[in-house]
This record gives sequence, structure tokens and C-alpha cells, in this order.
Amino acid sequence: MKISFPVKPLFVALTLLWLSTLNTSAQSNKVKIDTLDHYIEFGSGGGITGQAQGHMLTYSGNIYTAIRTLDNEVTVSFLKKIKKSKAKRFFKAAQKQISPDFQFNEPGNRYQYLYLKTAQYTKKIVWGSLSKPAPKQIIKLSTKLQKLIV
Repeated sequence: MKISFPVKPLFVALTLLWLSTLNTSAQSNKVKIDTLDHYIEFGSGGGITGQAQGHMLTYSGNIYTAIRTLDNEVTVSFLKKIKKSKAKRFFKAAQKQISPDFQFNEPGNRYQYLYLKTAQYTKKIVWGSLSKPAPKQIIKLSTKLQKLIV
């Protein structure tokens, strides 16, 4: 009696299983900006390309590199993690400095920016104009945030 082993169907099944595992692990590293309730994005942009490059700090302490295109698409990749308590202090300071009423939008050819997204509101602060410098508290907050990525 000859027993045959179905090699081709087994190969196909194992290949599909491997591909689905690979796809699942790759998806776990992706972050959808819309799903984040709290984040501070900080960086710079403009110039010839108009592209913005920066970083995002989440409420849980994750820091991501963020690249924002002209059509406002964002690509993020994980950079590092800081203590959640430290991240909370940054959010507390940012919410103190950037209230829902706060307005500042004075970009230059090259600009710096801060986005603050909370569960209650989202604010965008942009500066770079030589004639209207940003408020000192915004510059100070931005400088402290930049030190996180060094």
C-alpha cells in the first residue's frame, strides 16, 4: 500500500500562514494618528519641499518620528519611550501654555510647529516669521521637547 503525502497543498498552506504572520507583525508597528487621543507633535518644515519633519510624544510616553507631506499625510515610526510620568508633565505644561483660546500662526519660509491634541481640543501653533517671533513660553516648551529626542 502506497501512502502519498500532499506536498503542494501543504506548501501552499504553510506559505499563506507565514505571510499572514509576517503581515500581522508589520501592522503592529504602524500607528494611525486618528486613533491617538493625546499627543504633542513638534518639528519644523517649509522651504523648497514644504515637507514637515518632527516627532510625536504620546500620553503614554512613546516618541515617534513623524513626516508630514504637503497634503497632510503623516508617516510615523517608533523612536523610543520615556517614562509615562515625564510625558504627563509635558502634557500638563503644554495644556497650560496652549489653551483652547490660544492662537499663533506666523510661519515663515521655514517654520517650526507644535500640535497639541487632547481629548477636548486640537491646537496648531506655527512660527517662523522674522517680524513676529513666537511667545517665549512656546519657544521654551519646544526646546524642552526637542531635548527628548537627543
